[in-house]
Amino acid sequence: MKKMLRATLALVIFTMPALAHSPLKQSVPADGAVLEAAPETLDLTFGAPARLVKVVLIHKTGDMTDETKVAIPTRSPVTDIQLEPEFDGPGQYSVQWRALGDDGHVIKGDFSFEVTGN
Repeated sequence: MKKMLRATLALVIFTMPALAHSPLKQSVPADGAVLEAAPETLDLTFGAPARLVKVVLIHKTGDMTDETKVAIPTRSPVTDIQLEPEFDGPGQYSVQWRALGDDGHVIKGDFSFEVTGN
């Protein structure tokens, strides 16, 4: 009985920090999307308020790769945020983001999409 109690307690302790984080719930464009034209904005929706601290847009086309730091319009905790980076036409795009959850923990993630035309 004591072993089961210890195992349950350990599971609760180790999963609590993960539950406190604010993972990305949705992105527009969605991860893996194939678009005919570059989007006008990047829209991020978090599961709980998070303070976005860094966003990098990586554009790959052929042998060229361009990395751009995206301007963040607010440093306040948000659940929804719209970013307006400049897109460089067709190619593969990857978005890497980093934020702070309400609990102060760093959370990060990425998503990617493809633009096939102008």
